[in-house]
Amino acid sequence: MLSISVIPGGNPVARADPEHFAVRFLLCTACRSGFCDRCLPPESPFHKLRACPKCGADLR
Repeated sequence: MLSISVIPGGNPVARADPEHFAVRFLLCTACRSGFCDRCLPPESPFHKLRACPKCGADLR
């Protein structure tokens, strides 16, 4: 589940339960696509390279 929050520091419920919520996000510097730690897990080659799976640009 994805939690989007305007609370500074993020949704406290999501932070307390990272197994069921995405808590880290990357944004493509070129196409502006967003990726969470669920759709682009740390073991993914794109995550390791910090490369966007859609256009290949840098992720931040």
